[in-house]
Amino acid sequence: MPAREAVGFCRDRQALTTEIQMNDWLSKLSKNQRVLDLGSGPGSFSYTNWDCTIIALDTDFTALSRIAAARAAFAVNSRSHLLPFKDRTFDLIICNNTMEHFEQSRETLTEIGRILAPQGMLIVTLPNGFGFDDNLYRYLMEGGGHVNRFSFSEIVALVETLAAIRLVRWHDLYSSYVYLRKPAPSVLPHLRPRFRRIARLPAWAFRISQFALNLFTRFMGRFAGNDIAKYGWALFFARNDAQVQIQQPAAVNVCMRCGAGHNAVGLRDRRMLRVLYRCPSCGELNPFFRPRGMTI
Repeated sequence: MPAREAVGFCRDRQALTTEIQMNDWLSKLSKNQRVLDLGSGPGSFSYTNWDCTIIALDTDFTALSRIAAARAAFAVNSRSHLLPFKDRTFDLIICNNTMEHFEQSRETLTEIGRILAPQGMLIVTLPNGFGFDDNLYRYLMEGGGHVNRFSFSEIVALVETLAAIRLVRWHDLYSSYVYLRKPAPSVLPHLRPRFRRIARLPAWAFRISQFALNLFTRFMGRFAGNDIAKYGWALFFARNDAQVQIQQPAAVNVCMRCGAGHNAVGLRDRRMLRVLYRCPSCGELNPFFRPRGMTI
């Protein structure tokens, strides 16, 4: 099956801290080093401005053809647990919201360990399979292609054991419920029956639902001290890295349209009435949340 839904509702853009860390690792790779975007869809990160060779792998012919046409990366059609590469081929592998879609996840992690170089690195972003956001998504999308549920400790243990690579950094990812937008008519045939029925609602109903969920979960997370507002995690693994595990701060302000995470300090000139802000990436109007604890 494809690595994710063809519609792609479940994929947010990288949160701020994730993008910074990913760009830092990509910038250190030379022309003769290789990156694998595993379960790429049409491309799970920006392929431009990097010296390294990037290979996109998926089972979605349409998405891969777009990548090939744009000549942004080499496109390979294959399944995640049967990777057609030699041992120690890649210096960086990126699994951006794909691990929950891989039916043979354990075999995939073993394959990742095989093709990763001795000094290789791995980035995994994924939802908390037992959290509110993922359960809501699975209900509305009748699964939505999510075939695995992982807790934080479980996914870290599986990666470290099967891929033989250790966790060095990580941070939480906050939800913005990007899938709760009225879909375009062209998308409707690809949706599950339950969400097709919900899609009959007017656009303002979707808008209010997004605002309400963002407000409710952020305040519940802050005042009740639970993880209801969090979508999942960004995990950074490295081989032969002497660093201890470091938890990085997370962006609590995440755009409801494009899923981009933003530092609250950088939103000063974008705020309206102190409780709203315009997304610097797409211009969407969002509720503004003050950072607290391990958030920025």
